[in-house]
Amino acid sequence: METKLYAIYFKGTHRGNIRSSSESNAIKMYLIESLLGDYVNDIDFLINFFAVEAVENVHYSKPVFFS
Repeated sequence: METKLYAIYFKGTHRGNIRSSSESNAIKMYLIESLLGDYVNDIDFLINFFAVEAVENVHYSKPVFFS
């Protein structure tokens, strides 16, 4: 199963990135990792979240290694 990096938003604010197989699974994983797992089935809370495929230099930067 292919995974992608998703940017997680809460009320329009970027909250972090999660690697997952789908947008909905990425949101659930974010909630669990943020210790908000009790809200995974709370529809009123979940409607505030959305996920989009993360874009380099917008949601993350590639690390730069110095020699």
